[in-house]
Amino acid sequence: MLSVLFAAAYPDQVGKLVLIGCGPLNPDLGREFQDTLDLRFGAQKGYYDRLWSTLVAAAEPGRQRELANRYIDAMMPIYQPGWPPGARLSKRRWDFKGAFHTMMESDERIGSGAYELALSAIKVPVVLIHGAQDV
Repeated sequence: MLSVLFAAAYPDQVGKLVLIGCGPLNPDLGREFQDTLDLRFGAQKGYYDRLWSTLVAAAEPGRQRELANRYIDAMMPIYQPGWPPGARLSKRRWDFKGAFHTMMESDERIGSGAYELALSAIKVPVVLIHGAQDV
């Protein structure tokens, strides 16, 4: 998504743009994305909401990383139907607060139409690639 903003801001620096599995680029797609996830959550939505709230509220960075890893592992079957039961991603070491801030900024840009506006300013070829199970 950063590449969309970069290409719009610095058009002379970009010859073509390929977006692979990117998030929703406008408010309508953002709503469709959330609706699809809600359907996939089904009766387990409360569990994921509580896990997310606990993760966001955790004050200690190590605890946040632990909860974030648990959340991501639990979410994989939601995001990628057909994910092998019990499969885990490799351990991740990351700055949850930074990632959370970036995610919130991205949600704001989706809601305001900033990505869609940036896309309309890009004059080079843009290819968007998604898999069959991508939301």
